[in-house]
Amino acid sequence: MIQHDVDDLLQRAMATGGRELSADERRNVATACEQMDAAMAGWRDAAEGRRRLEAIQDENLVWFTPSSNPHTEMKQGREEYIKLVTEFQFDHYIPGSKVEIFDVTAEGNRVATEMISDIVMKDGTPYTNRYQQLFEFNSQGKVAVYKLYMDTAIFIRDDNKATKKIADDFLYALSTCGTLGLRHLMKDDATWSFPARGGDIVTLNKAEALDRIERLQSNTTGLGFEEVYRSPIIRGNYVTVRATVSGTDIRDGKPFSATHHFVIKTEKPQEASHAGRVIGGKITEIREYVRGGFLPEV
Repeated sequence: MIQHDVDDLLQRAMATGGRELSADERRNVATACEQMDAAMAGWRDAAEGRRRLEAIQDENLVWFTPSSNPHTEMKQGREEYIKLVTEFQFDHYIPGSKVEIFDVTAEGNRVATEMISDIVMKDGTPYTNRYQQLFEFNSQGKVAVYKLYMDTAIFIRDDNKATKKIADDFLYALSTCGTLGLRHLMKDDATWSFPARGGDIVTLNKAEALDRIERLQSNTTGLGFEEVYRSPIIRGNYVTVRATVSGTDIRDGKPFSATHHFVIKTEKPQEASHAGRVIGGKITEIREYVRGGFLPEV
């Protein structure tokens, strides 16, 4: 849903510049607003969004989000932008999410806008950000360069929240009867390494790792993985979580307790989502370290 009023923005743009906008500048302001209108239309109807965007964007459009953080900087083209607004946003944002352009300045072939978003993810997570947009137009009045500046600290916050959730889901999945949760969290080519009792490092593929957990579950009762205080530690797409593992070995009836560290590597932001955000990034690697007691032999 779009909230901005194009006529009002044009009127205020004239006052900002201290002069009336030329016909081309007025056209460019309207086109900048149309890009956002078309993008939101793509949430509802992919074909309509694509048609409207292709009509106003140069086929060689350069779209990028400048940032000193390589995880959030992005430089892509028209097709990637169209896929973002017709596929990713439709899949992840609920109807009624909106953006609003609330100020605009135009001069020559450049239009600068200020915009705010009010978005809710389909999992119920709210997301809002403030943006500075810079549009550069070619001689035919089509958008040739689109620069999107935003509060990248929000990305870092959300990346950390998403990564923390993966750690929480990982420990919860380990504590359940079955491996369906782990199967969903791990990529098909994920690996899991851990130290054997003799000191050697064992590395398992996904199927082998799931089999190990299934055998551990079948040999114990009351199996639980509880996160230790002041854990996890998040660095980029890595999260380190320390957990107390406890249960009873049903083969001899003896209870056990151990402390293990798990270093979990998730998909990089660019691999997991559009616009540099981690949304649903899966686990690619697990490194398990023993800090106090081994788990029962399986």
